[in-house]
Amino acid sequence: MVGAALIAASVFALVMVGAAGASSNNYTAIALSTSVALTSSGNADSANGAKKKALRNCASAASQEAPNYYEGDCEIGLWVKNGWAAVAFEGTLEGPPYSPSWAPGYGHTRSDARYGASQACASGAHEPCVVDRTERTPYFNPSLPTTAGR
Repeated sequence: MVGAALIAASVFALVMVGAAGASSNNYTAIALSTSVALTSSGNADSANGAKKKALRNCASAASQEAPNYYEGDCEIGLWVKNGWAAVAFEGTLEGPPYSPSWAPGYGHTRSDARYGASQACASGAHEPCVVDRTERTPYFNPSLPTTAGR
C-alpha cells in the first residue's frame, strides 16, 4: 500500500512539473539592430522576460559580428505569445552601416507571420522585403489564440 501511495505521489509530482514547464517559455521576442541589419530572439515565461533576452542576445551578436558598425541600436521588433513571429528587412541593403526599412509580423502559422512581416515591410520600403528571422514560441497550443505586441 505504501508503494502504491509513493508511486501515485511521484506521478502527481511529474504531472505538476510538466504542467509548470508547459506554461514557461510561452513568449518569444525578436530584437533587431538596423545599423548592422541583424536580428536575434529570446524566449521566456513573460513578454518582458522574452524582450530582455532578445535585446541582450541582439547586443551580444551585433557587437561580435560587426563591432565597427554596431551603434547600440538594438530594439524590440515584436513579442508573441503562443504563435509565430517574424521580422523582414528591405531587400536592398546599402552599407554597412545600414539603415533599412523593416517590419514585424505574427500569426498562428509560420506562413502568416512571414507574410505579415514581408507585406508590412514592402509597404513602408516601397520595394520587396526579405524575412530575416522567423521564430515560434517553444510551447505552442494550436487551440489557443496567438497574441503579440511591441
